[in-house]
Amino acid sequence: MTIELVRSWTRNDHLELATPARQIAQAGAICLRPRGEFGETEVLLISSRSHGGWGIPKGHIEPGETSFEAAQREAFEEAGVIGEVTKQRIGSFSYHKDKEGRLLRYAVAVHLLSVHDTAIDYPEKNSREVKWVPITTAGRELAYSGLREVFDKVISPVCP
Repeated sequence: MTIELVRSWTRNDHLELATPARQIAQAGAICLRPRGEFGETEVLLISSRSHGGWGIPKGHIEPGETSFEAAQREAFEEAGVIGEVTKQRIGSFSYHKDKEGRLLRYAVAVHLLSVHDTAIDYPEKNSREVKWVPITTAGRELAYSGLREVFDKVISPVCP
């Protein structure tokens, strides 16, 4: 286990070390659907509630849940997406978040989800913005650099 320390300045201008980053397992889904006259593929992007940047549906893996089950659940809860998810993850990325002075590190297993339908009503409908973008431009809009890397390695090579 690696310990990550963060330097920050307190009100008294003393350097303090934050607590070691705690790693939290999450799962996310890159949701794909065919659209348009020529069956062009679109990617679902959702807004972050904390910073407003664009990302994919993702969240905590609940006890007893696999990462692909969590990815499928999060896609429905955050965007109303119904579809088939790959059991094998296509990549992973991590990011950090400061919560009440504690540095948290999130490790996200990423899966592909083939969209069959979208629900009119879903748990986080009024909490986030949702948009569908062409697969050829989606990677440029992603807020997390690690997610962009996964996208570029897996999705971009199959784009025309």
